Amino acid sequence: LDNYYILFDSLLPKSGLIYDIGCGYGFMSYFLTQKSIGRVVVGVDYDEEKIEVANNHYLKSNKNVFSFSNAIEFDYQQADAFVLMDVLHYMSAETQVALIKKCVSLLNPQGIIIIRDGDASKHKKQKLTALTELFSTKLLKFNKTNPKGLEFVSYDFLVSKVKDQNVEIKVVKESAHSSNIIYTITKKNSGE
Repeated sequence: LDNYYILFDSLLPKSGLIYDIGCGYGFMSYFLTQKSIGRVVVGVDYDEEKIEVANNHYLKSNKNVFSFSNAIEFDYQQADAFVLMDVLHYMSAETQVALIKKCVSLLNPQGIIIIRDGDASKHKKQKLTALTELFSTKLLKFNKTNPKGLEFVSYDFLVSKVKDQNVEIKVVKESAHSSNIIYTITKKNSGE
């Protein structure tokens, strides 16, 4: 509905290892490998049933790997990109920061991290985002939450926690109706 898969495809490298953290049924992972045969996409999700579905898709090849795991505990390798789409708010604020820092530490020099999540500081728009998550987690039970529930943080909070990682952070797109924003994190050149 938000037409962001095409945006992600344009931002991500055309070849290399990409992690899709919180991949769900693997839609983004399959889309990315179909758009460029040089990509290998590893999807990670803590919902075992969704991983089972992703692993049994008719497009399954050696370019798509899906693993059932907690995002922060997964054994990531050096990668060209990390995608965290609508997944951070399922973790505590501390875990969100730890996961982003872990991704930064494993990012290849020309790599990119793309994050799409709600920005809690956009109070009016956040109400719609919270409502959609209520439908997703409580009414439809499409997504599973941890016992502590959801924790949306602000974009500024996350930036303040990772700015010491020698990275450049850019907002790419903001939703017109919800608090969702898409932003990228890249490593700065050594001389910057």
